[in-house]
Amino acid sequence: MNYMHILISIIFFSIIDHNKGVNSFVPERRAEHNAILVNKKLYFYGGWAGGSNRFPNNTLFYLDVSIPFTISDMPWTDLSSIMGVINRTGASACIDKIFNTSIFFIGGDYENTSTPINKFDTTTQQWSTPVISGSTPLPNNLKFVPCISLNDVIYIYGGNTSLNAMNKLDTLKLSWSILSSSISPTKTQGYSAILLNESILYIGGTNQLASNGWNCPNKMSNLMEELPLYNINNNNWSSVKTSGKIPLERCGHSSVFVSQHNRILLFYGEQDISDVSPIALDTLTFAWSIPNISNTGIGGPQQILRWHSSTLIGAYVLIAFGYLYSTTKRTSSSDIFLLDVSRADEYKWVTSYDPNKTFQPITTTSYDPAKPTTTLIITTNNINIGTIIGITIGIVGLLLLAIIAILIFRNRYTLPNTTSLKNEITDHQPA
Repeated sequence: MNYMHILISIIFFSIIDHNKGVNSFVPERRAEHNAILVNKKLYFYGGWAGGSNRFPNNTLFYLDVSIPFTISDMPWTDLSSIMGVINRTGASACIDKIFNTSIFFIGGDYENTSTPINKFDTTTQQWSTPVISGSTPLPNNLKFVPCISLNDVIYIYGGNTSLNAMNKLDTLKLSWSILSSSISPTKTQGYSAILLNESILYIGGTNQLASNGWNCPNKMSNLMEELPLYNINNNNWSSVKTSGKIPLERCGHSSVFVSQHNRILLFYGEQDISDVSPIALDTLTFAWSIPNISNTGIGGPQQILRWHSSTLIGAYVLIAFGYLYSTTKRTSSSDIFLLDVSRADEYKWVTSYDPNKTFQPITTTSYDPAKPTTTLIITTNNINIGTIIGITIGIVGLLLLAIIAILIFRNRYTLPNTTSLKNEITDHQPA
């Protein structure tokens, strides 16, 4: 046999085996995990696989979202073998927004360590344990509480000992501080938090988990008519009044902010209903609604999930893992779902991801007697409504000024009657 052919075959099959080794990794089922997007990589960390004392085998891995993929063949990469990884569940995870490379994992339940915080550098792929000064929260207090990062500060509210205080971590100075307030929400766990400008909107949650530490109260009948809003600049709490189809209280849910549609989407969680449809909150009117999904009941979850994750990636929401709803046992899931949210008027469950997919313009229909089907297309990404109103007022003002100028000109410079002018000329002829 030709030695060149043998060499080519060895190289070819080596490449196949290598790719197979990378792509054959499939994450183990879990819930109570973290999912955070950093530079086109969606990192998953920790969680609980089910049963007692059962951390998942793969603690840290990521999904490459810079390339197309299908749900049945996802480009996973396992990083669990990197030295220094710690098993955690129910932790908070926030990126350092100054450098956008390091992820801080805070609190939760963890094993073989007394350190409430560890950090993973996504560039060097190294773990570290930062030494942090200040008013450090209790080691196991920060559990089932999301964090919000803005610039060089991470904000975490509440915890599992019902501390009604805002914990603030300075990621540059590596120092803790506690911002207390006379007025603060009583829901201190299991909520979701959304950053709107420089305020944080808190949705749902509970003031006390069940005795097993992971169940929400069995009956959560309160409506989410008023939502707490925290102003980062002045450390003040206020409330936002909502309207529309107001949902029941819930905890263990997830939420994402689709800024292109001015809409927050809530996914599942423990509540007093059996509907598995997402819920939408308009951030301009604060009205609740049920978004239109063209294939509801086909491509999405068929059971209520809780302690799962949802992440906005481009024009998609990726929903991963979680517990299948039960009040007696923790049955975790390995399922991944993709919701195409590129069109505000119609979402769709899909099985393929396209990194180049973009949001479509919002279309609204306006009435015109001459053209009843006239459609006004507004691209919310590029056009500000206030700018449109200002331009319209300016145009109307210019038209009014032009009309007034014409009327003044006509009144001042109108030609005299020709008959009177002729008589006046005759009267002044020399004799």
